Amino acid sequence: GIWRVADHLGTDKLLLVKEVGSNMEEFFEYDVPKKALTPLFGQGERENYEARYGAKEGEILVLTPKLSEFRRLYAFTAKDKKFTPITPDIKHDVDGFQIDHPKSKIFYTVNAGGYTRLSAMDAKTLKEIPLPKLPDADHVFHTSTTPDGKFSVLYVDPGTAQPRAYVVEWKGQKLTQWHSPSAPEIDTSTFARATLEEYTARDGTKIPMFVRRPKTCDKPCPVLVMFHGGPEGQATAGFSPRNQIFVDAGFTLAEPNVRGSEGYGKTWLHADDGAKRMKVVTDIEDAAKHVREKWAEGGKAPKVGVLGGSYGGYSTLLAMTMFAGAYDAGASNVGISNLYTFLMNTAPYRRILRISEYGDPEKEKDMLLQLSPTTYVDKVKAPLLLVQGATDPRVPAGEAVQIKEALDQKKIPSQLIIFPDEGHGAQK
Repeated sequence: GIWRVADHLGTDKLLLVKEVGSNMEEFFEYDVPKKALTPLFGQGERENYEARYGAKEGEILVLTPKLSEFRRLYAFTAKDKKFTPITPDIKHDVDGFQIDHPKSKIFYTVNAGGYTRLSAMDAKTLKEIPLPKLPDADHVFHTSTTPDGKFSVLYVDPGTAQPRAYVVEWKGQKLTQWHSPSAPEIDTSTFARATLEEYTARDGTKIPMFVRRPKTCDKPCPVLVMFHGGPEGQATAGFSPRNQIFVDAGFTLAEPNVRGSEGYGKTWLHADDGAKRMKVVTDIEDAAKHVREKWAEGGKAPKVGVLGGSYGGYSTLLAMTMFAGAYDAGASNVGISNLYTFLMNTAPYRRILRISEYGDPEKEKDMLLQLSPTTYVDKVKAPLLLVQGATDPRVPAGEAVQIKEALDQKKIPSQLIIFPDEGHGAQK
């Protein structure tokens, strides 16, 4: 299996996690002196869990959506196998948590529709600990606490400037900005801050998306729709030099969180599992329809391009093939062109984890092909760019090569760039 250490108690006990699928884990405790492995939770469930040892003896802090629609933090005791909720019942995911070294404070973050909100509680009493007043920000995280528990470092992303660190001195609730980021080559005050908007899918579902708009452009502004990877990823607000490059070039950048994205509850997350994907991939086409209709100016619809990497690259290829005509140009980076060949050729560990997300290549081949961009190559109507790393262990280079060859056979213009020394994305 695929195992890792989640936490430890001294040198005697290890909290172990076994990955069994996409966002699916089983947890065990290993007694080192006794060499004994004890199942804790998740066995046979195919459910999502994160866990660490708590402050009380026998207590394990567990983050899971098992008992509600949204992820919530619980205290679990192995003795009675009971989960007791310790964070409020809210309509947002608790998307992460930490307990400091002296086990005096628990920090947890709430994913509020793509914005990150930080809270703290006493690890023993589980009562809320107020944080000092923080500056306006898109994201606030706890990064670390000193071994004595007296100081904590917070990461604060204001949305239009580089993130900076603040140190909290808990005695007196003193907050100190620890450094001032420098960008002498560019004025970050000109950066566009992401705004949260939405569009309506054909079945009436509201799809959230973050939008960044240029201050000036040739009206109507050309639009780039960028799909995130995962598919269990999430487009969020926050400072992004990469996204600003497109805005500076005069594009409106839209980042949808289509069904299957993280951060909106487990029903949304699992809406695209396996064959269910066929019912929701239309969110890709509906984004373009919304942009052309709602963002037109003077009766003229904007030009609309599509791009993305990994699963976002797959979304881009689907946009250009299955939904040909919806977008005026596409750029796929390390995208999956055929779900069946991807599952057959990806690294074995990836296949184990991705079958629960996409489907079983041995049992559901026809469904996988029905959802593959290569099946719809004949429909391509617009320019398509393919970018790929030759040593990609996740999405093999053959995924880009095979769709390029299919396009060439149909005499459909496209371009393929393969970086010989790159893997899952071009970093150098």
